[in-house]
Order: sequence, then C-alpha cells, then structure tokens
Amino acid sequence: MNPARFEIEGHGAKPGAGVEAQTIGEHYTTFIKMLSGRGFSDDHIGLLLGGNYLRIWRQILPAA
Repeated sequence: MNPARFEIEGHGAKPGAGVEAQTIGEHYTTFIKMLSGRGFSDDHIGLLLGGNYLRIWRQILPAA
C-alpha cells in the first residue's frame, strides 16, 4: 500500500482500488455500518467512536 502515491524504487505509483481508494469519511461510514451489522447499538457505537473520551474529559476538566 502506498497511500501518498509516492514513487518507491521498483514500484510505480498507481491509483488505489477498493479500500485504498476510499476517503477517511468513507472508511468511517463503512466501519459504522459494519458495527451496526454485527448488532452493536447506536449507544455502543457512539462509545466506541470516542464517547468514552468525551465523557472522561467532561469529568476532569472544569466547566467552561
């Protein structure tokens, strides 16, 4: 995999295909769909995607 498409000795730059061609947003959407398809609830998916970090920061930082 050559995400930056840099020329590497012995390997020419070529356009990505499949997963390599997806944007970060597309990866994120695909990941969420896969979690949902495996039976994770929206609440659990939210926690997996950073909800726990937000909860902790809100507990330890003073209110703005």
